[in-house]
Amino acid sequence: MIQAGFRQTTAPAVYFGLRALFAFLLPVPLLLLLIIKAKISAIGLLMAFFLSMFGFFLPTYLLKKKISQRQSRIDATLPDVMDLFIVCMEAGLSLNASVHRVANEIKEVSNDFHDELQITAAELRTGIPWDEAFEGLGKRTGVQSLRSMAALMIQSNRMGTSLGQSFRNQSEFTREQRTLRSEEKAAKLPVKMIFPLVMLILPAMFIVTVGPALIHVKSIFHLLKR
Repeated sequence: MIQAGFRQTTAPAVYFGLRALFAFLLPVPLLLLLIIKAKISAIGLLMAFFLSMFGFFLPTYLLKKKISQRQSRIDATLPDVMDLFIVCMEAGLSLNASVHRVANEIKEVSNDFHDELQITAAELRTGIPWDEAFEGLGKRTGVQSLRSMAALMIQSNRMGTSLGQSFRNQSEFTREQRTLRSEEKAAKLPVKMIFPLVMLILPAMFIVTVGPALIHVKSIFHLLKR
């Protein structure tokens, strides 16, 4: 629930309530129809059961989809966020001040990232160690790139290297990963285009090219019959 952005204490109760409600309501119209027509059968009851199962798992599917979309938005914004961190830290700001500043700057670009960084900034103000705060950021979002960034920051701190350089390296790595994912999607595009090409475009082309010839042949047959 947290990874989807739902932090309200009532969110779990609402989620499970919706699962139960959909499981109960979806088969009701079918059951009423069967009762009114007095055609209750095993097939009808089986269809009602499947509708109930569909309603039960529908909120889970929608929740997972929302989580995936939110993670994609955060992951797409991550390189820009790390660039802002680099600018802030090279300007002499502390890590706590950098988190607060970046959270405010990124609000117009990504509300999701803004909310998460605000939570991280609040945790840092309460005295939580920065490594735990950033590790919690990765766990809350479920974004692998953020988890990798937190691990890299912890390792850099232990080895005594600059956090700014760590952010720079992670930013370059994240951009390379994003480019590779884009190239992978582009490589898969021709395969995905086969079905619409075969089912939609080729029949239309066949009708346009062969249709006039068929009409002409049909007219010749009519003339021969005369």
